[in-house]
Amino acid sequence: MSEFPNVPAQCLVTIGIPTFNRCDLLAYAIQSALRQTYHNLQIIIADDGSSDATAESVNRLQDARIIYYRHEHNLGMIANWNTCVNRATGDYFLMLNDDDELAPNAIRDLILMYDRFDAEDLQSSETIGFAYGRCEIIGEARQVFKVTDSAPSYEPTIDLWVNFFKSKRALAPSASLFRTEDLRRIGGYDQKYGFASDVGAALNVSLAYSHVAAANSVVAKYLLHKGNVSLTQTSEAIIRANDALIETCEGKLGSDEVLELLKRAAQQRNLEVAFHLAIRNHFVGGTSFSSLIKAFWTRRHDFYSISGAQLFVRGVCKLVLFHCFGWRNAPVR
Repeated sequence: MSEFPNVPAQCLVTIGIPTFNRCDLLAYAIQSALRQTYHNLQIIIADDGSSDATAESVNRLQDARIIYYRHEHNLGMIANWNTCVNRATGDYFLMLNDDDELAPNAIRDLILMYDRFDAEDLQSSETIGFAYGRCEIIGEARQVFKVTDSAPSYEPTIDLWVNFFKSKRALAPSASLFRTEDLRRIGGYDQKYGFASDVGAALNVSLAYSHVAAANSVVAKYLLHKGNVSLTQTSEAIIRANDALIETCEGKLGSDEVLELLKRAAQQRNLEVAFHLAIRNHFVGGTSFSSLIKAFWTRRHDFYSISGAQLFVRGVCKLVLFHCFGWRNAPVR
């Protein structure tokens, strides 16, 4: 008997790995894909015109599951992501960042979530929109900083997004498995969400379904390093991405009550982002202490609510800890 009785027999899973000038980190990502306990894989490596040794290192790999595409000219991050989607022939698709790694059981654990919850009719709104798992946040020395929180294994889609905006759910492309046809239905990854185009895709896919599924195992390792895209974003870029996500909800949600709930959660998330990055920028020398205090003062009305007051207290504690314990040079905060 098949280990996955409700998933089509021998279903192919595509792992897309977009890359640009990261041949050393890319090697870890590829090896983690090759070590999967689920073997029916297609591994697409989309090289966005790298000038390093990416082509040479990939061409040395002898595995029929690997397909390598190289753009002659750099197309940009989002277009390269969509190359992976457009070239995929698998029934399911996972985007593995070239600086991340998969746990050996990642694909197996995520496929099991579809097997457990998916209805036979893939057009039914009762099927899950996508399956995702937990991540280990690791440093360049491969030390584990934290593991993302667990989530309900079968959660209503709206609850997921309310909790996402409340920072109670963590989504990462390297830990999320989609039906390939769903990603194509929404047009792949959209530039309007900026660096958060992966979250935008997850939102657009999931809003067509009633639930999402969470595998409460660690399925990916998310590497924090100086070239990490999410770490180098400004507060303005993050807030623009959040606003674009809410704009999508406005166009697709029929309930004003649910939409208002999402908006309040997003406003709180934007405040947290601005507050955290202001403190971070101060400690990397980008913002003077007087400018930091001025920024807090101009947004003082945002701290009048209970959640705003809690955020303010956390921020003050962070400032005190940074000053007292000399964390100014910490590479990750």
